[in-house]
Amino acid sequence: MLTRLRISDFALIDQLDLDLLPGFSVLTGETGAGKSIIIDAIGLALGDRADTSTVRPGAERADICAEFVLAEHHPLRAWLRERDLGDDGFAALRRVVGNEGRTRAYINGQPVTVQLLKEAGEQLLDVHGQHAHYSLLKSAVQRELLDRYGNLTGITEKVAAAYGTWRQANDDMERLTRIASERTARMDALQFQVNELDALELGEGEIAQLEEEQRRLAHGEELMRIAQQTQDGLDGDADGAVLGALSHLHRALTDGARLDERLAPIARLLDESQIQLQEAASALRRYTDSEGLDPERLKWVEERLSAIYHLARKHRVADDQLPELHRRLQAELRELTHADEHLAGAQQRLQDAEAGYRAVAKTLTAQRKKTATALVRDIEALLHKLGMPHGKFVIELLKSPQGVPQPWGDETAEFLVTSNPGHPPAPLDKVASGGELARISLAIAVASAAVSEISTLIFDEVDTGVGGGIAETIGQLMRTLGQSHQVFCVTHSPQIAALGHQHLKVSKRVSDGQTHTQLDTLSDAARHEELARMLGGVEITKQTRAHAKEMLAKGKSKKGAGDTAVN
Repeated sequence: MLTRLRISDFALIDQLDLDLLPGFSVLTGETGAGKSIIIDAIGLALGDRADTSTVRPGAERADICAEFVLAEHHPLRAWLRERDLGDDGFAALRRVVGNEGRTRAYINGQPVTVQLLKEAGEQLLDVHGQHAHYSLLKSAVQRELLDRYGNLTGITEKVAAAYGTWRQANDDMERLTRIASERTARMDALQFQVNELDALELGEGEIAQLEEEQRRLAHGEELMRIAQQTQDGLDGDADGAVLGALSHLHRALTDGARLDERLAPIARLLDESQIQLQEAASALRRYTDSEGLDPERLKWVEERLSAIYHLARKHRVADDQLPELHRRLQAELRELTHADEHLAGAQQRLQDAEAGYRAVAKTLTAQRKKTATALVRDIEALLHKLGMPHGKFVIELLKSPQGVPQPWGDETAEFLVTSNPGHPPAPLDKVASGGELARISLAIAVASAAVSEISTLIFDEVDTGVGGGIAETIGQLMRTLGQSHQVFCVTHSPQIAALGHQHLKVSKRVSDGQTHTQLDTLSDAARHEELARMLGGVEITKQTRAHAKEMLAKGKSKKGAGDTAVN
């Protein structure tokens, strides 16, 4: 629901800050007062095209913000969450147009593209009138309205799921067909690559082992020198050999332990150290005996590593990724080798998926036809009440091009209408009369009120060419629609104006040589005067005011379920 409208320096409006109510609101005013400016400003805030002429003369920029409260399950809430634009049950759509032509868009204070602003606006509000561009003109919206009217959500979800299965099968089929067409050349290349990797016979962890061995062999002389020096230091013939000195010290300490037993544990520690050092010396001896220099082995290891590094560079992978690459290429080669079998299986899966899709889509088509009949009946009955006694409404279900499965089913929906006998029904956007188009939209909105996802509706010129009882019927229908939706109507008809829950008056004033448009919420007394102006001519008489008061009282008495909530 649109709860607040703020307009700054737009056309003839310098400043406007208006709180709006639920229910049915009417906008009235003298011809040329600027009622269309208000509608244009709302459209701009919701993503309509902008130009510099919308900026009030002398101002730097026009700034329009429309604030909406969203119901708990309104689809825009999920849309906002997906784009990180907030989800607190509130949506503020703002548009700024500079006098140099630059335009900026915001949703809940965050900069967005105009396209995103338009997408959000289309889920919040529809304008119905001669020059309006509104969602009901779109085939997809007409189809969705038909499906909601028939409560077809369950079957449409099944169709969408069946389409997803078909789409996956079709993608697999296209991929395998493409592979088959390129198979010979690809298999030759794969076979060569696999043969190279087969010949390499690279084992898991082999590279690390080879690199460690290469380091050891490359530093063989230094390692032998270190090992030999250490061994000589432990048990060599030199006087400073550790084991000889330790043996001498151990004997001395053992002799001392015979005199003082407290030295015995220390002697045992020296004995254990001597044993460990003897083991170390033996290990070093074995190391020096077995690790002689082997230039041939070093050459082989380096050539092996070079071959591995070369193949990794050739395939543009890390050297340790060669085993995984080998397995992947082998798997692709196997798939190509059995491509005919895979292609046959994919073909069968595609046929099965299409058969499943066609079955549920056929059911949906039948239910849509039945729903269309009921919706046409309801809308035509309303058209007759709205001063179109010969109005004929048609819903055509058009097959999808070339019979290709679509996520919404086998057909699209198109709403057609005619108001004149002998004229074939035409699409809604081909209806010439703005007033008729608005009344047709009203009929559709009333008929589908229970399932509509658009919470705010604006009707412009809905009373064009009608008066008296028809105008009152239009007002009553909009007041009824206002029980479930927020409805605004720009009107010159006092019969319609008298039925509004809220009455807004658009007027012009001149200040400092400049013309300004303002919008005011009327009290009951002011409504009497405005209705009298709409009823009367140049001079407003007592009888005119009495008639206006009677119409307003009568309008207030037109209460139905839900009226209390909006009065």
